[in-house]
Amino acid sequence: MSTTSAGIPWYVWALMTVICWGTYGVCMHTGSASMKNPEHGRIMAFLWVGLAYFFTAVIAPIIILKLKGGPIDFWAYPAKGWQWSLIAGTLGAIGALAAFLIVAFYSVVAGWVLYYVSVMGMDLVQAIVEGDPLRGALAGESREQIQQRLGDMFANPLLLIVVHFLFMGLTFYIVARGVSSGIEKAATYLMPMFFVLLVGLVLYGAIEGDIGQAAAFLFTPDWSKLTPQVMNSALGQALFSLSLGVAGLITYGSYIKEGSGLGPTSALIAVADTCVALLAGLMIFPIVFAVGLDPAAGPTLVFQTLPFAFQTMPGGALFGFLFFVLILVAAVTSSISLLEVPTAWGIGERGWSRPKSALIFGGGAFLMGIACLLGYNVWADVRPLGFWSLFADTDIMDTVDGFTGKVMLPVGALLSILFFFLFRGIFS
Repeated sequence: MSTTSAGIPWYVWALMTVICWGTYGVCMHTGSASMKNPEHGRIMAFLWVGLAYFFTAVIAPIIILKLKGGPIDFWAYPAKGWQWSLIAGTLGAIGALAAFLIVAFYSVVAGWVLYYVSVMGMDLVQAIVEGDPLRGALAGESREQIQQRLGDMFANPLLLIVVHFLFMGLTFYIVARGVSSGIEKAATYLMPMFFVLLVGLVLYGAIEGDIGQAAAFLFTPDWSKLTPQVMNSALGQALFSLSLGVAGLITYGSYIKEGSGLGPTSALIAVADTCVALLAGLMIFPIVFAVGLDPAAGPTLVFQTLPFAFQTMPGGALFGFLFFVLILVAAVTSSISLLEVPTAWGIGERGWSRPKSALIFGGGAFLMGIACLLGYNVWADVRPLGFWSLFADTDIMDTVDGFTGKVMLPVGALLSILFFFLFRGIFS
């Protein structure tokens, strides 16, 4: 067992770090609220935190080194090469941190999917037992009861933690097994299953739904809706979908056999991702329009609107279950790619074994995810970046989601591109 110089196991320090960071947002929020200054309270609280960091991390070490006769130029680097190493290391750290934050809240959302898989699965079993496997989903429940199910889940922290734990445990197991035995084997089985389910549900939506109205909705442009906010959200979605700005493609690119063409492979990934996105739209929206539901319902579309839609359609019990299985498969394939990024960083930069690195980052993401899910109940009034107008009214989950998608991914992708061109000497 590895220990620190003081003889304290590493996981004790890791736990202390998580506790400190977990209470950081709550204390800062409480402090700013106690100032009773709605205009400047949040900025003042953030300023005091920054000053505390500066004195603790910069001033205090310099004073201690000076008193002990140590060199003050301890951060000096060799004259050549350190700039590129620093920039590359910073970009890698940003990518690994972004992937870590994304997988933390992503696992929480995937836990919701896992819960609905169990709900729809039990409903399908009941339909089979009753001798009517092709009936609509959730028979006997009103629309209000179906919609209330999501709210009841949000109000139950224990349920959210359990499904979050199960999904993160599955992700950790696959990543810890390695590239060939874990990730590659999972993709070998899960990706064909994903495409079969996707095509099957698209055909179901085309037959039972309103495919014409869905196609018009998807492929008829409305340029008035193209605002800077929409463009930023679209950029974040594109970067998230392709794992750009989080070092995802760089990490997986390092596993490609020598001689493989990166250009054709990259083009194939982009085309396949676009096609899957279009098929997903052709799967969902025909069902939505067929029952007269709102296509702009947002996240509630999947968990509140579509279950009601499957209730009104023939074979809804079966296809509703398959729909959530499809989403779960997609979530698993995405989560293992996200967790692989910080895991690979821990292996390459820290020298950890794969199981140890996966456990550290997977466990940290699980604890971070707990903070996200508590934002729906116990910490519902906490606003981690409330001083920032962009995130003034967002809870913990939406803050982490928005900050990674709207800030970290675009910035990380832009810096990576600039670094590449500078490194290649195009601008020099």
